[in-house]
Amino acid sequence: MKPSDLDDELWIAAFAKHGNARNAQGKLAVRPAVAEELELTLTAVNNYMTRRPDLKLLCHEAAGMGHPGVDKLLRDQGVDPALVMPVQITANRWGDPDDPSTQLKVRVVPRWSAVLPARVDGWKRPRPRKVKAGRPRRVAVFSDHHCPHVDPELHKSAVAWLRATKPDEIVVAGDLLDYDAVSRHRANPGWAATLQECIDSGYRVLRDYLDAAPQARCTLIAGNHEDRLRDAVLDNLRAAFGVTRAKYEPDEKDHAVLSLPHLLRLDELGIDFVGGQSEYQHYRHKLSDTLAVRHGYLSKTGAGASAVATIRQLRHSCVIGHCHRLAVVHLTEHDIDGKTRTIMGAESGTMARIEGGLGYAVSPDWQQGFLDLTVWPDGSHTARPVPFVAGRLLY
Repeated sequence: MKPSDLDDELWIAAFAKHGNARNAQGKLAVRPAVAEELELTLTAVNNYMTRRPDLKLLCHEAAGMGHPGVDKLLRDQGVDPALVMPVQITANRWGDPDDPSTQLKVRVVPRWSAVLPARVDGWKRPRPRKVKAGRPRRVAVFSDHHCPHVDPELHKSAVAWLRATKPDEIVVAGDLLDYDAVSRHRANPGWAATLQECIDSGYRVLRDYLDAAPQARCTLIAGNHEDRLRDAVLDNLRAAFGVTRAKYEPDEKDHAVLSLPHLLRLDELGIDFVGGQSEYQHYRHKLSDTLAVRHGYLSKTGAGASAVATIRQLRHSCVIGHCHRLAVVHLTEHDIDGKTRTIMGAESGTMARIEGGLGYAVSPDWQQGFLDLTVWPDGSHTARPVPFVAGRLLY
């Protein structure tokens, strides 16, 4: 087994378990104990820790192997240790063994600039259940959480609703993450969040959904906010776009290290992803031959207006997010012979806090909540808004 075959949480757990391990001479021997625990050589452990300074830091923290001199060194230089992350620590000792000269060198980066996959604890979800033939499917559609600005009380209520109703499918229709740090708009300090805070918060939302409805199929659609990180890479470091972890086999498939599937560990969660290669306006998830879910690319004034404009253009039923409004509308078309066809449009609300308008909107006409859909085997469908008003779901 190669060190890279092991999940990060296994490394962290092993270091935490053997944080006080000592050898026969009474000296601290954490890494040898970890090597034995993980059935690796000590050389393999040492080399992997050198290649993964991010993981090394987490492992050493778990084992209580921090460098007490590092915090003092940083503070002596006027640097707040809470605002930076050490990525390389070098300790040198030379001269008289009884009175040696010592040197401690630390290379740090701002914590806001660190982008790592969400922290995990080894949780594994059951396989999604298959819907029996001939039975309608129940689909819950959530959107526009703008993590970490998700409303905690709404989230708690939504998780309780999922646990009670056990839908067949969950669709997160974009803007799960806010990604304010890579926005082209001027930052609002009162609403600023690091990339890592967005990623970790979004992961917790998805985990909570799957904990509540573990057998539901789950799909995440990228919205314009998720595209912010991709666009920032393309605009500022094009050569890094699509870069993956090292591969043993050239044709081995893996997600790009700055992609949403990698950062949110979607494969481990068993979540399908729609997005990443084109522009968010083109991403869609089909629920039937006549109904799709998109993030949305039109925003009109008033609840229902964006949905009407969207289905007028697409000419099929569609559920959208993006506008932060909650509504279900229908549109009837007449062909040249007078035959009618009715299609549905729905807006899935927002799961974010709306007080303060996410730092940019003044007294916005937004509605909190989500959608509860039923899709029959013949493709017919209906949608029911589930609004969150005065601190409770009205359902």
